[in-house]
Amino acid sequence: MPVENRRGNVVVLDAASGRVLTEIATQAVPFSIAFTPDGTRLVCGLRVAPAQTDAGIASTVIYDARTGGHVASLAVRHENGVTVAVSPDGTRLITAGSTDQTLRIWDAHRYELLLTIRVQPDRLRSLAVSPDGNRIAAGTWNGAVYVWDAEGRARDPVPGIQTGDRR
Repeated sequence: MPVENRRGNVVVLDAASGRVLTEIATQAVPFSIAFTPDGTRLVCGLRVAPAQTDAGIASTVIYDARTGGHVASLAVRHENGVTVAVSPDGTRLITAGSTDQTLRIWDAHRYELLLTIRVQPDRLRSLAVSPDGNRIAAGTWNGAVYVWDAEGRARDPVPGIQTGDRR
């Protein structure tokens, strides 16, 4: 099921026909989106300004992928854009705050925070989880790639890997 962003809404499309299956109105601009492996949930990282965060707007929201109904909001104050990923077995959600330089690992069923990793001095840009779920990689705005094990250890830049341009 492809997903697209239309003026702050998340639109889930049928891959074969292009027909709209559901449209989800979000309280902030979607920054990244990930399906759970079983396709039942849609995790949406939002671009939330400080004033919106102060007003109680969550930076990460989980929706029912079929109905668009709200399932949960993660209780965290990520600001600006939030990148999201889901572990291959569907047991963990990973969020990365662009400007607050944190990567967080959540229980995907209880929506409880399990671990917070500080990634200073780099701002996070992208996330990936290895197919076996044992490693998490994050790319930064300055071009570095960091890899951790699932317990949050080994935060060293990967030698020789650079992403994007260095600004």
